[in-house]
Amino acid sequence: MTGLLLATRVELFKLRRTLALAVALVVPLALLAMLAANILSRDPNQVIPNSPWETFVVNFGFFLWCILALPLLVTLEVALLAGMEHGQRHWKDLFALPVPRWQLYGAKLLAAAALLALSLLVLGLGLGVLGSVLNVLRPSLGLAPPVPWLDILRGVSAMFGATLLLLALLTWVAVRWPSFAVPSGVGITGTVVALILDISARADSWARIFPWSMPLSAVAPVSDNRPFESHLIALGLGVGGGLAVAVLGAWDVSRRDVLA
Repeated sequence: MTGLLLATRVELFKLRRTLALAVALVVPLALLAMLAANILSRDPNQVIPNSPWETFVVNFGFFLWCILALPLLVTLEVALLAGMEHGQRHWKDLFALPVPRWQLYGAKLLAAAALLALSLLVLGLGLGVLGSVLNVLRPSLGLAPPVPWLDILRGVSAMFGATLLLLALLTWVAVRWPSFAVPSGVGITGTVVALILDISARADSWARIFPWSMPLSAVAPVSDNRPFESHLIALGLGVGGGLAVAVLGAWDVSRRDVLA
């Protein structure tokens, strides 16, 4: 495990001044800016119905993040991380090191998970701060303090766990095939399918187990179509499935002499 920790430290060090790190920060900030512009462009006297903070965070912020930003963010991040080695054909050099190949693969996966966690942290903090700013600019929205930081933390934590299966799957694809187009194509196709499932009332059962839709299922408001059990299913499959696919991916990469 010492090799895994060392390899992970190297991967994190390599992220400095990279596009992958910039994307992890820019994407949640861009979504927050879009959310603010959308709300401020509405009628100044409009009031957010029901629970204003829950509606703002879950129905607005988390929903847009899960159906638009998150799947594409994960797709781009893993493709960029794998491309750091594919582009210069560094995999042969890495495999020549006295470190088990599965640990090198695991370090790449942990680096991707760290970038995902960073994006979710920025999103969670940003939603709390943005809601407070909007309360000053538009008191009629009803976003009065206190900020529900605990609920936001629970939401981003649930999304992180439910995204692990998607992260492991796309990392496997990105490392296995050197072409940037392969993980991009898989990620975009899955995003389109997930969008169809998420907006279809008859596809809730499929959305709970489809990797691209599981993050939304983990934080969606409880309803007749999405009972609380769907949250647990999405979270359990995300964590358990993510670990299983990570093991399969490490095994597949370890048994290959050349990644092509």
